[in-house]
Formats: sequence, C-alpha cells, structure tokens
Amino acid sequence: MTTDGFVDFNDIAQPDKRNLDRSRLDEFGRSIPYTFEHHYRDIALYGLDEHIPEDVRRVYDRARNVYVYAWFEYHFYVVAEGQALASLEFALKTRIDSAELELYRRQNRMTRGLKLLMSFAADKELVRNKEFRVWWSQSKFKAEQEYIYRQAEELNASSESSQELDLDAVTAHDLSIPYNHVKHLAETTPNVRNEFAHGTSMVNFPSIGRLEMVSEYVNALYREKVIDD
Repeated sequence: MTTDGFVDFNDIAQPDKRNLDRSRLDEFGRSIPYTFEHHYRDIALYGLDEHIPEDVRRVYDRARNVYVYAWFEYHFYVVAEGQALASLEFALKTRIDSAELELYRRQNRMTRGLKLLMSFAADKELVRNKEFRVWWSQSKFKAEQEYIYRQAEELNASSESSQELDLDAVTAHDLSIPYNHVKHLAETTPNVRNEFAHGTSMVNFPSIGRLEMVSEYVNALYREKVIDD
C-alpha cells in the first residue's frame, strides 16, 4: 500500500510499500530486506529511563508508538518527529524551575518557548555534550581531520617521503576547538519544532535520529537531577 491521501479501508493493515523498499546490512555486511521486526526493534532502543516522571514518558512514548505505525502509513514519520519534539519541550518544562527560568529569560531578554528552555538547560549544564552519541562521533571525526592536517604539515616540513597515521589513537577530546552539541541543539531544534508545529507538507525519509536525540536529551536532563538529589 502506498498512499498520500486517506487510506482505503482494505489497506489499513497493509505495510506502506515505501517501507518494503528499504534494506539493511546483516552482521556479515550483506544487504537484507528491512522487516517490521527491524522497524520495531530499532525504535524500541530509544526509551526513557524508569526514574523519569510517568507523564513525561507517556508523552514521549506517543511519538514512539506513532513511529511504529508509520510502517503502515509513511506520513506518520512526520507526526512521530513532531510529537517527539513536543515531548522534549514538555520534559524541559517539567524539569526546570519556573522562577529560575523567568529570571534567566529576563536577564537574557528572550521570549518564552523551546529555545529559552534549551538555552537554559545548556547554560546551566543540565545536559552535557558527552550524553549524545552524535557528539562523540562528530568530535572524533573532526579531531581526526585536524590530526591528518597536522601530520601532513609535519611531513611537508620534513625530509621524509611518508608518515604513518594512527587514527585509533585520536579521541573526541583531542579536538582543538570543542564542538558544543548542546548549544547547537538549542539553536537549531526550535526552528525544526516550529516547522512541524505550524504544518508541513514534506514527506520525511524514515530517520530515527530525531527520536534518538530526544531520548538522549531527556534521559540526560533527568539523570543529572538524580545525581543532584
């Protein structure tokens, strides 16, 4: 079944053909068909920790459940991402003291909304870069590029014709100008959320990255609270 309009009654329980066209690699690197079990297991990985308030987990799991049913309705990927971002805002509102937030807002002359909440969380270090898989991977990649450039400069300045590279020794912490992923999220996520909230005609390619980010963010947000308590 493939439809961009109202689903036919007889097709309600049929997979959207666009999902059946997908594939993935198995443990041997071979391409295999992407199945509903793969789809379900992928999103099941990105849950919230048990100590997080039940209301927050319930609002977030609306997004995960919609993502599951996107197997049958491709446009539900858009709905799932929008709901995930709404759950992020709800989690921040639940976690942050309203009086502290209002003081921060006035000091920084900001309007109320998701950007204010995420900026507060970033500046107060309620979430940290190390909590995000993307931060580790991007920081290591950038550090490797710097390392390769430095090694090339050293080689050019020497009489040697070649130089051995040891990329395994490079870590995310070797980056000369640290990449602040939490700040980046505070700058970019509100615009994405607004696009979803005000309506969009785009059809998202199935990407679990947004839900991964929200789950990591909310888990980090409340993990720090448990440590503080």
